[in-house]
Amino acid sequence: MVAPVYGPFVKTLNRGIVSYRTSTGYKQRPPYNVDSNYSAYGAGLQSSSRPYPGQASGYVITPSQVEGRASTNQARIQAYDKLKSLIVDKSSFGETAFQLDKSVKTIQKRALQLATFTLAIRRGQFRTAANILRIPEPRNRHPVRESGSNWLEYHLGIEPLVKDIYNAVDLIQHPVKPKHLVARGWASEKWSQYNPAPWSVSNYWELSKIRIQYQCDVEVSNPTLWLANSLGIVNPAQVAWQLVPLSFILDWFVNVESFLGQASDFWGLNVTNASTTLTYFGQWKETWSVYGWISSYGVYGMTRSLGLILPSLGKRPVKALSWQRGLTAVSLLLNELKSLEPEKPLARKKRGKFHKFSLHGDL
Repeated sequence: MVAPVYGPFVKTLNRGIVSYRTSTGYKQRPPYNVDSNYSAYGAGLQSSSRPYPGQASGYVITPSQVEGRASTNQARIQAYDKLKSLIVDKSSFGETAFQLDKSVKTIQKRALQLATFTLAIRRGQFRTAANILRIPEPRNRHPVRESGSNWLEYHLGIEPLVKDIYNAVDLIQHPVKPKHLVARGWASEKWSQYNPAPWSVSNYWELSKIRIQYQCDVEVSNPTLWLANSLGIVNPAQVAWQLVPLSFILDWFVNVESFLGQASDFWGLNVTNASTTLTYFGQWKETWSVYGWISSYGVYGMTRSLGLILPSLGKRPVKALSWQRGLTAVSLLLNELKSLEPEKPLARKKRGKFHKFSLHGDL
């Protein structure tokens, strides 16, 4: 049962120069089991040398301002990569899909064995029927007079087939339990602004922590489609990009392949209760050089949105290149460059001597 959700409700706490906070959310009745949109942000005075500092409400950084920054997209790229790795590696969805697909194949295989066995009995091919069930050939070959004896012997081979079919159907009938996944990505950013006239004011912002969190419940809804998706054969654009020479090098710095794969990443899966949460905190420092005034405010904020807000095309978070990754890069790069080398000219024998020629004509 889903509790009714109503709102939004806005709540603001303003303490002048000391602090400011505002939040926007929704209310619901018990059992409080529905995610909803939520947003809150504010600022608090840390230090000030000004006799009359400005209002704290003038130093807030809203979630919409942080959403559009490049560092936020980097954190989102990192979180999205982790979410996909949880689905493939740790949540065993690939194994689950394989088991379901295997059950379908088991039913097909065992049903075909039973059909072939029945046809062989009708034709009096008892040895063939026994080989199908992988049992010794029954001693009594007359299907009418010794049917009871024959059935007891054939039963040893038929019963396992029927049990296999039953177990396979039972596995398909039981839905796969959803997995609750949580993936996070972090980033930071600094920027500044200077206004020379008339008071020579400089503003410095530092968001020491920007965090993106994805969470959702995921289950396999179409095993065959999920298997095909896992093999990377359902997205032509992604496959075409992988075939571009040296494309893997660019993917280390820009999320091209991941961006192209967003259209099909969840094909074959049922994603529910999904949400994206942005959290950040940092500092806003303002300096008035003419008067010698310096004010410092701590800023913070968070916003939760329903659904998965996917990353856009952009730079990946900068990581140090490990020696293993460096060796891999060098070896892959050498192989790619080698494949781009022009073909060596062929040689043919002419008038007792070898004469070089190429595909474009004799040299």
